[in-house]
Amino acid sequence: MAGVLAYGLLNTLWYTVGFLVAWTTVVQAPCGLGVANTARKLAETFALVWAGSQVTKPLRGAGALCLAPLAKRLQVGVAARLPAGLRSEGAAFTVCVLGCVGIAALLFGTVVLVWA
Repeated sequence: MAGVLAYGLLNTLWYTVGFLVAWTTVVQAPCGLGVANTARKLAETFALVWAGSQVTKPLRGAGALCLAPLAKRLQVGVAARLPAGLRSEGAAFTVCVLGCVGIAALLFGTVVLVWA
C-alpha cells in the first residue's frame, strides 16, 4: 500500500507542476475566455501533461519504490492522528488519497475560475 501511495503522491506532484508549467508556458491561455473555453483549454493542457507523463512513468515507478518507506511513515503518522475508531492504514491511505485529489481539484478549479 505504501508503494501505491508513493506513486500517487508522485503523480499528484507531476500533474500539478506539469499542468502549471504547461498552462503558463506552452498554452498561454489568455484571461477572459469564459468558463466553457477555459475548461476546453484545461482539457487540452491536461492531455498534453498526460502524454508527457507516459514518458516519465518508469522513472516515477522507480521513484515510488524508493519513496515507499517514507510513504509508509506518512501513512502511520496520519493513522495516529485519526479518531480512535479509524486508526488503520487503510483509513490513512484513504485520507492521503483524498488529500491528493482535493489539492488537484482545488488547483484545476482555481485555474478555470481565475482564467474564465
